Amino acid sequence: MTELFEVAPEIAAPVYTMSLLHAGGRERARAVYDRYPRVFPYVWPTTFAVLRAHAAIEFGDHAEIRALYERLAGHSGTIAGIETGLCRHLGPMDSTLADLAVALGNTKKAAIHRARAEALLLRMRADPAVIDLEVSRPRMTTSA
Repeated sequence: MTELFEVAPEIAAPVYTMSLLHAGGRERARAVYDRYPRVFPYVWPTTFAVLRAHAAIEFGDHAEIRALYERLAGHSGTIAGIETGLCRHLGPMDSTLADLAVALGNTKKAAIHRARAEALLLRMRADPAVIDLEVSRPRMTTSA
């Protein structure tokens, strides 16, 4: 991961930040997080926004938490990371949205997102083809 970050830091920063956090490198992770605040828009922006969201929660960055909640809310009902074809392990987008809502102090929205995440997981367990449907589903944006 370090090599990728050294070659393309603007792209790899969210992944590298989370890797550092998981490895116990909180101080270095925070430095990378602060140095590269923008999610690169051309390579899996939704997936990388999810990773940045988890880092924002970890660092208590409320302005970024709010911005990322608004950015990701239009993807409610989908699988986070599915745009990559590789990162299905990130789970339902609503799980991330619930975590962001909790960090913003909105437990009502968090409960709604957790229920949506569970409903999607139940649908996927009943019919794995749901994953493919979620990839091709048009995204609705909301204005708030």
